[in-house]
Amino acid sequence: MKSLWNVTLHFGVSVVPVKLYNATLKTSPDFVQIDTRDNARVRLSRLNSISADEIDGAYLGRAYEHERFYILLPIILSTLINLNFLLN
Repeated sequence: MKSLWNVTLHFGVSVVPVKLYNATLKTSPDFVQIDTRDNARVRLSRLNSISADEIDGAYLGRAYEHERFYILLPIILSTLINLNFLLN
């Protein structure tokens, strides 16, 4: 990791090198749209990845993709996440 700032502090005969590093880490998950009838991922064209049928908006759900598996989010949790992003 590359340091953001380098400085050397001198205390008489003692020399102390100091480096400043970035301490933040992006932790927001990447959400995908899911067809709630069969839990298949929906692409931007709103096509079901399994049956290739176009999806109506009523059947869209949200999920978190983790190692090729989908963790489904209930509608209430999804609404709370949307409110949290609006407040920040």
